[in-house]
Amino acid sequence: MSAWSHIFGLFSGGKSSYKAANRTRKQNKDWGSNNLGPNSAILDSNQTARNRAREAIRDNPHAQAGLEAYVSNLVGSGIVPRWKNSELQDLWDKWVIECDFDDCLDFCGLETLATTALISAGECFVRARYIDDPKAVVPLRLQLLESDICEDATSHTPDGNRKTLGIEFDHSGKRLSYWMYPDHPGELNQNSHHLTIPIPAREIAHLYRPTRPGQVRGMTWLATIIEKLYELERYEDAELKRKKFAASITAFITTPVETGDDLFGSDEGQDDDGNQIRGITPGGAYYGDPGEEFNLSQPAEVGSTTIDWVKQQLRDISMGYGVSYEMMSGDLSDVNYTSLRFGLSQFRRKCEQIQKNILIHKFCRKIGRWFVEAAVLSGKIDIPDFWDNPEEHTPEEWRAPGWEGVDQFKDAMADMLEVRAGFATLSEKIVERGEDPRTTLERIKAERETLLEMEITLDSNPNTTQKSGELHDLQTAAIINDIA
Repeated sequence: MSAWSHIFGLFSGGKSSYKAANRTRKQNKDWGSNNLGPNSAILDSNQTARNRAREAIRDNPHAQAGLEAYVSNLVGSGIVPRWKNSELQDLWDKWVIECDFDDCLDFCGLETLATTALISAGECFVRARYIDDPKAVVPLRLQLLESDICEDATSHTPDGNRKTLGIEFDHSGKRLSYWMYPDHPGELNQNSHHLTIPIPAREIAHLYRPTRPGQVRGMTWLATIIEKLYELERYEDAELKRKKFAASITAFITTPVETGDDLFGSDEGQDDDGNQIRGITPGGAYYGDPGEEFNLSQPAEVGSTTIDWVKQQLRDISMGYGVSYEMMSGDLSDVNYTSLRFGLSQFRRKCEQIQKNILIHKFCRKIGRWFVEAAVLSGKIDIPDFWDNPEEHTPEEWRAPGWEGVDQFKDAMADMLEVRAGFATLSEKIVERGEDPRTTLERIKAERETLLEMEITLDSNPNTTQKSGELHDLQTAAIINDIA
């Protein structure tokens, strides 16, 4: 608390002008009172939160479902570039198959894995590895590194530069290098994990989502829901055990003194008092002393309020996760076309923001620049003016997969009306479907020429048929073909 805040508190009796800052109640005294900076807060909590998030994704089906919903919508079949130079496009199409340093995935697979790490751990590092292989399409490989690889220390380097959470900055605040372990510090067979080495920043693509100005590392996207997920899981486990006990239908039985052996002819399972005990299992029984009463356990049934309460908890968790309740739970019982479409539109708008501001900006564009530089330097392609204006030879755009409609017929009719009314162009609608407009139009042109050559008439061709599917009269068809 600053000196001015203390002086103001003496005159105001501790009551703030804003209710959110009141400290008059005892329980509000320590509420939100730390003033840690964005990086100090991460240093204080990152490792524990990251480990708990990974455990939740491994063990909790709701956390796993939310992650898969994010990844499938953010990446889908892959975010791909469209190069201005056709030779670069051909070279890229060949390179993406062998771009993985670990030789496990193609480029789209690396996008999926990097996005998974971005959500679960809050960040992912991509290192450019240049190889000496004359048979390589381009001598560049991409190595994905987990967040744990970069040290969390905040100190100064021997050169006097500031090092914040393992990232070295020069005196102007520009990133110089990332201090990383040679191997993952959590692997049991590694002996040099306590030593870190600087990797130049130009060789690293750092994928993370900053939530505060000045933040240099990422925090898991599950940070706000980990505790609630854990408590809900414990509650569901307890409820499962209660139901299991209820299903056991345990009976407590007594026998007359005259009866010698027990009904089952065995004296196994006796307690210290000599009473026979059968486990709490379906049909289980407890044999008491003569004269004791016969009782049947009858645990209470789960009411509808419990189901509603669990649903509400999942809605809170999905809201904190950033996905819809239906995506996390798989429960579509309470949705209709309108509500489902509205929920998907909001989620997809968020996904488009993440695609543009994080995946494309921090991951795709930097890798595209690495690729073309490696291709030029290795002589795989000749671009005489590349170094004079390298930005002219980077991808013209990065295109994400299109969205599938909730009702494709209604969506198609809406798109057609927008194009007819001039509210959108045909190219814009093609892009929304994740396709390249020029490529699509060239395919349409080639297909129509083939149909004309083979004398095949389809009602999808407005040059020959009306919207109703009927053929144009000869005069109208001649006018349309002259315009075309």
